[in-house]
Amino acid sequence: MSTTDLELGKALARRALECMETGDLSEIDAVLADDYIQHNHLGPGREPVKAMIRNLRQGIPNLQMRVESLVAEGDMVAARFVIAGRHEGVLNGVSPTGQPLEIRGMDMWRVEDGRLKEHWDAVDRLGFMRQLGLVK
Repeated sequence: MSTTDLELGKALARRALECMETGDLSEIDAVLADDYIQHNHLGPGREPVKAMIRNLRQGIPNLQMRVESLVAEGDMVAARFVIAGRHEGVLNGVSPTGQPLEIRGMDMWRVEDGRLKEHWDAVDRLGFMRQLGLVK
């Protein structure tokens, strides 16, 4: 990829992550390919991504997304992030605890034809469950 393509990939990744903070789901349609592939528990397509964002924002209405690093090479873009906020709504079926939450993770996308086409992630789900009081 050219430097311009690398910067485009990083801009697409940043826009996708900002959707979690802003809740602007129309941006998802702009940055994800029509046949977006999730290599995680969400399943393929844009709708599972939108549902995940709605769920997060319901449970953490003051959600803040902090991108700690963003790198691109070839047709791949990777981000290391922290989601922070207070658990004030139902989240993954868990009633509000009022506790502050910090969710750390990494995303990796493959860029194709000017959009994010494939996605892999690693999220500290155990740490997240501990903060919700679901496990010790």
